[in-house]
Amino acid sequence: SNKEKKFDVLVYSKKRRIDNNFHQLYDGLISLLEKDEKITYHVIEYGSHSREEYFKKVSESRLTAWLSIEDYCSAAQLECQYLDCPIIGTKYNLTDTFDEKYWVNAQTMSSNEWIKWDHDAHIKYYDGIKKILEDYENIVGLPSRFIKTKYSLGSYSRYVKSVLDNMDW
Repeated sequence: SNKEKKFDVLVYSKKRRIDNNFHQLYDGLISLLEKDEKITYHVIEYGSHSREEYFKKVSESRLTAWLSIEDYCSAAQLECQYLDCPIIGTKYNLTDTFDEKYWVNAQTMSSNEWIKWDHDAHIKYYDGIKKILEDYENIVGLPSRFIKTKYSLGSYSRYVKSVLDNMDW
């Protein structure tokens, strides 16, 4: 419930080697959050926490802002949503989400430079955070239900059975 949430936002900081613009995004977003007296936040840095610490921080947060240049269906994202914490991310760093309308259009993909953050990515993330916080009461339960439906053993076994049933042996 809302009373259990100590923070509005968990900033998940995951700088990758290929990410030359990470600090512009991270510093810009933190600056916007610092100036906003209505939004509380805390940060977790990839690789510097235990599983238990991650689960605790996610459970204390209304949403997670996923700052990683790319992530493809990461276990940490599935766990976050299982714990009913929606994620703000992009189509390149949040491939499995309960609702794609909460993706932020903050990255550009090009053949020569791969994925890059847009110069105003921090503003797009901030706006996305505000959107989820505004919609929060209507979102409660949806991330968890999405994961339990899509990633349950029963769901997976039905999927495998459908593939096998449709194979031309």
